[in-house]
Amino acid sequence: MLRSFINSVRPSATATVKSTASRTIKPITIYHNPNSLYSHNLLNKLTNFNSILDINVHNNEHLSQNDYNFIIDECLSIHPDNKSIMLQIFHPHKKQLCKTKLLKDFSLHDLIYDYKNLAHDGGHHLPLIIDFNNKLIANDDATIDRILVNYLTCGIQNTTNTRPPSKLDGKKKSPSMVTSGQYNDLVHPHAAEFADLF
Repeated sequence: MLRSFINSVRPSATATVKSTASRTIKPITIYHNPNSLYSHNLLNKLTNFNSILDINVHNNEHLSQNDYNFIIDECLSIHPDNKSIMLQIFHPHKKQLCKTKLLKDFSLHDLIYDYKNLAHDGGHHLPLIIDFNNKLIANDDATIDRILVNYLTCGIQNTTNTRPPSKLDGKKKSPSMVTSGQYNDLVHPHAAEFADLF
């Protein structure tokens, strides 16, 4: 009797497999500003990983109402940078302030909850990247790295000097072909976890 009660409370393995198999992966959306060199750099960083990522590019478009609603409803409570990015988008004249100062200026916070307050300033908008799967948004190198870490298999913390996984073209690379100094600055997450114990 106790065993049947425990089995009824504990989820079965088949239910877990079904739920993960039915989850669809949405593409990463970027609102790209072709007039901005910084936006081009972020787009290039994403396209370097196009074998792993599906990317949806919106050229010279403002944030849509549906994407705005997703960010407000789903993303703001996930990471503090999500809110600071929204503050930068709604207050482009204050984009030079550091993110912590933007977060501390509470007079700006209420304005981001109304789509009508979004500054449509004629093409000078910041680039915006939306990761629907992990509920993160990005507009600079640090925040895009946070998104890319979720898609890379070894948990690389900084993608600035990394290259996307290359196709082997039918050839296997031997360990002697890979230079030992190539990945000196990368730390596997399990090694980092054990380092925290000491």
